[in-house]
Amino acid sequence: MLRVKKIISTTLLILSLSFNTYALSLKDFSHAHLQVGTWQENYQQVQATNSGDTNGLGLDPYISLALSYPLSTINGVSPELGWVLPRRSDKITKNIFFLRSDYYYLPYRFLKLRLGLSLMINSSSSDGGEESLPNGDSTEVYFLPEERRNSYNQTIDLGVEYIKDQFSLKLQSYIFRWRNEQKRMISHTLSFNYYFPLEDLK
Repeated sequence: MLRVKKIISTTLLILSLSFNTYALSLKDFSHAHLQVGTWQENYQQVQATNSGDTNGLGLDPYISLALSYPLSTINGVSPELGWVLPRRSDKITKNIFFLRSDYYYLPYRFLKLRLGLSLMINSSSSDGGEESLPNGDSTEVYFLPEERRNSYNQTIDLGVEYIKDQFSLKLQSYIFRWRNEQKRMISHTLSFNYYFPLEDLK
């Protein structure tokens, strides 16, 4: 519980400092962007079969909404709220919600580089019971909880985005447990984005 509070506090502090430093208000944001894409969780890092094969490419859809706050013509910050749509696997339904904040830099008008932090909320639920799952060369019985369980992680994020007019294609990586080499995991997203000026909403 202490670790969860520390993760949440750190993420909120960073978001707060970003906003307070530049005295952000909604009218200061230039654009909103809607993102639709695919979430690839821990590619080639998790055992998927009894023979030792690791997980391959997945097509788990996600959506998010972000805002752009320019600090100059070539850089800015971008808070984002996202949701990986429910996935049903091994009798467990999984959701991922995330709150993010990026610093972005445009070396060219068509290219945006990103560095940021995320608070990931992994939410799992099932109907209870037990199930045998692969564990090395054998299987192990795992008990499935009847109630919803949430876990929290903080990630460091790296991204690159190709922009064309009001549209873009973005590849983003999320590094979990970046300070622990043994437990470090990386997930990825590939998304199609639509930018629209906030003035259009007035």
